[in-house]
Amino acid sequence: MGLYDEFRNESVFKVETRAMLEGLFLAWDKGFRKVKVECENALLVELLLFGEGASSSLVELQLLHQALRRKWKIRIRHIPITLNGVVDHMTKCADTCSSLIRLFRAPPASVMNLLGIDCNMSISF
Repeated sequence: MGLYDEFRNESVFKVETRAMLEGLFLAWDKGFRKVKVECENALLVELLLFGEGASSSLVELQLLHQALRRKWKIRIRHIPITLNGVVDHMTKCADTCSSLIRLFRAPPASVMNLLGIDCNMSISF
């Protein structure tokens, strides 16, 4: 079963919440204690910043709330979709038939130009 099959019937919000949760678990397991999270879902960012996840009926949102309370520094900010080209491209580079998380030790060569574009656009943002 691939990632698409696993999330085919889920809402975009739930999938994005799960992705953030998995990313934070991975960062914690790798020993990172200062983490910056950029998310294009403004509602998810707002819920997390104002602590609304604790009372949610969505289990992933409750778990995110708990993860944020660990002993680490996390900076969460909304990033417009227009500034998220690198993430979108790297998602397409990953194997969509796998439900495993793919780690990139270095960015694929195909994203180097996009990194420059995203950096230049974020400076003007």
